[in-house]
Amino acid sequence: MTFSQKIEQAFTGRPNSYVPGHTLEKLLGLPYRPDSQRLGLQHAMHWGQGLLVGGIRGVMSAYGIFGFVADFMFTGIRLLTDQTLENYAQVGAPPW
Repeated sequence: MTFSQKIEQAFTGRPNSYVPGHTLEKLLGLPYRPDSQRLGLQHAMHWGQGLLVGGIRGVMSAYGIFGFVADFMFTGIRLLTDQTLENYAQVGAPPW
């Protein structure tokens, strides 16, 4: 979580999201665990997805795709990856 999200949570009382941990748990076919036992899965999903999608960003840069257009494209790629995995695992909210 980013520092700004933690500040927002302090004001709104919104709890942490464990969707990444749930997603990885389902994708790997692991048995259900309570949220308090999912910290390792949370980190594995965040770091793993970051490495995978970050690699795509690196390839974009190597091919000369950078700047505002690349940022815009990468945002779409990042959201597409996130939503696809969550929907495939039937964890996230379905699309509109």
